[in-house]
Amino acid sequence: MLRFGLSIACVIGLASAAAAQPIFQIPRMLPADSALNNADGLTWVSCQVTEIAAFEDRTHVRCANGQGQGTHTAPPDYIAVDARAHPALASSLVTEGVSARSRGILLNALVRNLGRDNPPGCDVGNCRGAFGFFVE
Repeated sequence: MLRFGLSIACVIGLASAAAAQPIFQIPRMLPADSALNNADGLTWVSCQVTEIAAFEDRTHVRCANGQGQGTHTAPPDYIAVDARAHPALASSLVTEGVSARSRGILLNALVRNLGRDNPPGCDVGNCRGAFGFFVE
């Protein structure tokens, strides 16, 4: 009986310790000079969403604070996801974009600075492909 009681106490103790740990942590924004930002042209940018669109080949959001093709600190005019290659991510961009716009908050996106990796229909002069995003 003592073994059984200790086992239950251990399980309860482990379960409460696990419950105290966060299940998901939102990534922190990286400084512009961060090594990750410079690695492979990836940058976290914050977009003030003004438009959300879905097409057969891509979804995109338009950023009011966009700066053409974007910089290490400013988003591009458009952030897009290839709907055929990444349908779940493309759908999530629409959902998160609507959430950000309706709540008046920023959409934070991990974009690749290289236009050669853009989704279809995403112009190299004012658009970049997203690999992840979140709203707080």
